[in-house]
Amino acid sequence: MTERRSWRASMDEGSEQKYVVVCKDGIEWKNKLEENKNKLVVAYFSADWCGPSRFIYPVVVDLAKKANETVLFIKIDVDKLWDIARHWKVVSLPTFVLIKNKEEKKRIQGAMKEELQDAVSPYFTQSN
Repeated sequence: MTERRSWRASMDEGSEQKYVVVCKDGIEWKNKLEENKNKLVVAYFSADWCGPSRFIYPVVVDLAKKANETVLFIKIDVDKLWDIARHWKVVSLPTFVLIKNKEEKKRIQGAMKEELQDAVSPYFTQSN
């Protein structure tokens, strides 16, 4: 039981937010896309109630740490920001949309750890 509690606590801590931006509204979303249009943006569509979204989140944080600011990871709660999810045609959770120059480059649906790592890691060494 302690292990579960510590995992939940780590999910709720704000320390991961320095690696994964938690999008608060549509204005922030548009600003982040514009500010980072020359780098890869990984839009991570999730929901608090979604088990696979919670399962993959530590992997997302780990990838964001490894990216060392060469890739921007943005977490979007579909229950709060449904309009963004609808715009990007998100139909299942989690969904990862890889965006560069404001255009979708790749989409990964589900908690597909290896596929996500393979799609994102080539960008780790690229400069803006």
